[in-house]
Amino acid sequence: MSRRLAREVALKTIFQLDITGEDDFTFLGKYFKREGILDKLEQEFAFDLVKGVIEKRAELDDLLGPYLKKWETKRLPAVDRSILRLALHEIIFTENTSFSIFINEAIELAKKYSDKKAAKYINGVLDKFCQDLKKKEEKNNIMSYNGVGHKLTAVDKRSDES
Repeated sequence: MSRRLAREVALKTIFQLDITGEDDFTFLGKYFKREGILDKLEQEFAFDLVKGVIEKRAELDDLLGPYLKKWETKRLPAVDRSILRLALHEIIFTENTSFSIFINEAIELAKKYSDKKAAKYINGVLDKFCQDLKKKEEKNNIMSYNGVGHKLTAVDKRSDES
């Protein structure tokens, strides 16, 4: 299973929905069948990412706001905004996976679909968010956001499974 390819499909969909102002992503099933580029597990993964980002877009934007340094979420380039939303959603709602995996995936997406400056900016925003999240939750020995728990390990405070 290629999670990277599924993330790319999810990013393109999130970007398209952001540009058009739409929230209806039910066309994804037809797209998957027509294109045949993702297997069943990849389709489910991409669909869940899109659904999660669209349903929690306002919350994700509110969480990103303080980390954007003199920017507003709505003023970011659409592709960068979409990458940040996707990565933040994965950071918050995926259990037992290292934050660095999601940050690295976001950087790779930015390099491919935006530019090097955007990749550095996205890295900085996500890294600072993760540092702050770790600090807030470290004292409890569990990282939790909206009921999703991330067990801390002795090595890097997180496990490295993806």
